[in-house]
Amino acid sequence: MLVGLCGAALALAAPARAEEISVVSFNVHGLPAWIARDDPAARMPEIGRLLSRYDVALVQEVWGYEEALAAQTPHGAKLQGNAARSTWLRALGFLCGRCGSGLSLFTDPPRERVVASEAVAYDRCADWLFSANDCWATKGFQFVRLRLASGTELDVYNTHLEAGDADDDFEVRAAQLDELRAFVSMKSAGRAVILGGDLNLSHDEPRSAAAVAAFAGALGLRDSGARPADRSRWPERIDWILYREGTDIRLALTTSGEDLDFRIGDEALSDHPAVFARFRVTRAATGGAGVAPGRGADLD
Repeated sequence: MLVGLCGAALALAAPARAEEISVVSFNVHGLPAWIARDDPAARMPEIGRLLSRYDVALVQEVWGYEEALAAQTPHGAKLQGNAARSTWLRALGFLCGRCGSGLSLFTDPPRERVVASEAVAYDRCADWLFSANDCWATKGFQFVRLRLASGTELDVYNTHLEAGDADDDFEVRAAQLDELRAFVSMKSAGRAVILGGDLNLSHDEPRSAAAVAAFAGALGLRDSGARPADRSRWPERIDWILYREGTDIRLALTTSGEDLDFRIGDEALSDHPAVFARFRVTRAATGGAGVAPGRGADLD
């Protein structure tokens, strides 16, 4: 009996085993070739090879190139986002690829086992003609619950918001953030979360940064700092990775930034940077969400 009690006490006293998880978010500029003004299919094999460095890859703008990219991406789980909002829009795929969300999420079971997933389309878009023409897409978000080798679970989100600089584009982005916030609040209450994607909201423009800060604040998310340091190369820094701990999960940011290898020679592989964050994940000894250490910062 005494031996059993001592063993239990030692087990409780033992530090939780830490696991590492790396996440990249990349808008691959996978528009139809006549819009992209290059050959997206030719870029996908190299993009897939580089995505394989990460445990979780959150990808946007894969319209029409899902198979080409997935074939070169060795992750064990490959999930696609929502389809086009209507059959007639799908029939016009020659104009907009597959006209769906353009989202893909890759991860690596059995190290990260997918235990739940959903793909959700946003209710609103702004324009069919002029501005960014985003109604031709059916933008949305992906939700995936991962169970790591230790049994620890993380909720991961991938999204791409409305593009364009007009007031109606900004209003739609705000509405899409409200939809996403409501879903995260319901689905991931008390859980550790990593949320990334192309928000089309700039780190550097006050109104855009304030919109992300309000969204993040409502959910207890923090900015990982995943963005390019060199603003001369990427004047619009609109890609984000946000995160939070859960009631029983510690999520410590270890490093973040831009992966400079996403290029061939001097040519970038997309019109967006590849941004990444790496985390150390441990199960908390006691309940109560805390503040993760690392380079991440609260959004004001």
